[in-house]
Amino acid sequence: MTRPRPEFCIGEVVAIDSVLRPDLNCRATEVLGCRYHDLVTVRNIPYTGWVYRVAANPKRWCEPALRKLPPVEENSFDRLIDRLKDKRKDRDPEVA
Repeated sequence: MTRPRPEFCIGEVVAIDSVLRPDLNCRATEVLGCRYHDLVTVRNIPYTGWVYRVAANPKRWCEPALRKLPPVEENSFDRLIDRLKDKRKDRDPEVA
């Protein structure tokens, strides 16, 4: 059986969104390492897959407990309006 590709890369910033330990959730932490386990038991629940080590705390996290962060808000509403105003000024110099 082949191993699936890890969802997160070393150095990637992720969020912890744990159902089992919500007290340890955080918005952003860096992935420090990962390892594939054929079978590991997490709170008496069998798990097969990638387990990650992150910078936020010394615990190891299963892949379902981590989330990708949304992309940087280059296209936030205010930024889009500013870009539209800039384009309009370029076309029509009388618009201020």
